[in-house]
Amino acid sequence: MITEFDKPVMRAIRADIDAALALVAGKYGIKLALAGNVSFSPTGFRGRLEGFVTEVRTLDGATVCAEEAEFRQLAPMFGLEPGDYGKPFRSAGSVYVIAGIKPHRPKYPIVATGPQGGRYKFPEDAVRRGLGR
Repeated sequence: MITEFDKPVMRAIRADIDAALALVAGKYGIKLALAGNVSFSPTGFRGRLEGFVTEVRTLDGATVCAEEAEFRQLAPMFGLEPGDYGKPFRSAGSVYVIAGIKPHRPKYPIVATGPQGGRYKFPEDAVRRGLGR
């Protein structure tokens, strides 16, 4: 029985919560995770649970990841084509691949993976130029 929350206790609880979320996520085919850090005091803790659909069926019957479905829907708002998801583009001498869109980031809404595998954010005009438009 826990009488106080401290770092070691929270690490153990977090590991158990992550394992339980993985079971539920697998059962329903979704992603579940505690978002960011969990804060705690000696008497309690709090965290934010996030859930995501991992696959979406498009109007033509294809199954795509949720990020691609969101990109296809929002791309025209940023001067891109729905089919641009997954396309490579050049910026600052490197090649990146379009991997998503975050409309709540108006200056840098386009998400791309870089040559070393990291994720980067770009303004839509830089991506359009990189695609040769």
